[in-house]
Amino acid sequence: MTQHVEGSRKKTSVAKKIIRIASVALTVLFLLIILFNVICFSMRAFGGNPCPTLFGYGTAVVITSSMEPEITAYDMIVFQEQEQYALRDVVIYVSDEYCITHRIVGIRTAEDGTTMVTTQGDANNAPDEEIPLDCIAGKVVLIIPHIGHLQRFLQQPIGFLILTLIVAALILLPEWVERYRTAKQQKN
Repeated sequence: MTQHVEGSRKKTSVAKKIIRIASVALTVLFLLIILFNVICFSMRAFGGNPCPTLFGYGTAVVITSSMEPEITAYDMIVFQEQEQYALRDVVIYVSDEYCITHRIVGIRTAEDGTTMVTTQGDANNAPDEEIPLDCIAGKVVLIIPHIGHLQRFLQQPIGFLILTLIVAALILLPEWVERYRTAKQQKN
């Protein structure tokens, strides 16, 4: 009987540690995501940069279907600053204070030595106007399908409130589990 109780306590202790570790890991992940979004939002709102990056990476939500079928509306893209860009790279660039995600279809050097890039959406019939290479914010390195719906929701006050409540619940979860187990053991 004593061995059964000890084994049960060890399982409870291990389960408790796993829940705490998972809770802390998820909380840290949520906080990092929130911090990244707050910094990027601040850079967009106050820094005048519509395609901000942090440590060379940035995110954006595609809101048109110009890159279908590879990238659809409300897909989130992660982009990375690059030293060089090549034909066929999918890039994000600034045009008229907006971020546009299109594929590079032409690169040339202008008479003044400026590298000019022509882009085009995969679903578009015609290329965009040429842009200087320095307008490119980065190359698309990851596409997360449809997550843009969630990101847009989280940017709303109610979405942010729900995210905050989830983080708070994750922080409090180990305590709730412990109280539940203690109450259950006291009943028995």
